[in-house]
Amino acid sequence: MTATIPTGPPIAKVAKFLVMTDKLEEARRFYSGVLGYDQVFRHQRAIPARAELSVFKVADEQYIEVAPALQNPANDKLIQIGFATADARKLRDYLALRATTPPGVNT
Repeated sequence: MTATIPTGPPIAKVAKFLVMTDKLEEARRFYSGVLGYDQVFRHQRAIPARAELSVFKVADEQYIEVAPALQNPANDKLIQIGFATADARKLRDYLALRATTPPGVNT
């Protein structure tokens, strides 16, 4: 007998994502110069080590965070993604059932 995984709530949009790089200035030129996004602020965060993230605004309530914390270019670069949805707790529970490790719910 197989367990049925319920459907999750609709995802309205990608609210943000966090990528790591070993070439921060090159990433800034790409997000600002090529894509045209403004770097709106920087902030400190542990991801897993403390790093200063550069944050680019894509649209209202939509951001790209870039961390100069990539130790090995073979490692994953996309390390976090945040979704906008009408029911954050339901989406978190759904992702947990899909064998992901969702973080806490920010409402």
